[in-house]
Amino acid sequence: MAQNTKIIPTNTELQIASDTNFFDVKRELTSKVINILEQYGDKLLQEIITPVFQDRGIKKTGLKVSKGENFKGYPYIVLDCPKLYSTDTEVICRTIFWWGHSWSLHFTVQGQTFARVSQSLQDFSASLSTDWLLYTGENIWEQDVDSVLFVPITSLSKTVIYDTINKQGFFKIATKINLSNAVEWPPFSTQSYQNLFDLLK
Repeated sequence: MAQNTKIIPTNTELQIASDTNFFDVKRELTSKVINILEQYGDKLLQEIITPVFQDRGIKKTGLKVSKGENFKGYPYIVLDCPKLYSTDTEVICRTIFWWGHSWSLHFTVQGQTFARVSQSLQDFSASLSTDWLLYTGENIWEQDVDSVLFVPITSLSKTVIYDTINKQGFFKIATKINLSNAVEWPPFSTQSYQNLFDLLK
């Protein structure tokens, strides 16, 4: 009986499976990325986020780093820094290192007060830079910033922004840079969030 060639490992696959260096590099890089996320997260929390929300009756969780092996087929590392919440509002600041793709920031607002703040969010959106993308889908946890559902926010009219976020019942924006220059990850993130939270003051 002929073997099914589709289940026979290729030479390339076997070379990778036999190369311990690949796994060593992955383990070492994962450790470095986690350290970068934790250090940048501390700075973000203390210097940017806390000053904006400390007098608004909003509680916050601490930093949380998690990782997985299969987001659309690729490993990832996530920093939630932090989750801000009151009795009826939740704000989530998330940073994602996605192997093979990008370093991205995700800012989400949801909760019962959303309807009351949607108009101000619409105006707020119009003040954002061209780097930010508005999520136009329905899954609040969608993280693939390469998806067509993430649209440059400056390409949308105020009416479209207003209709989109009110239909969703939440507000989610994201921005990203590529993985080629690790030195830029923290300053890109810090500056992006600084600009974002300056608009929230």
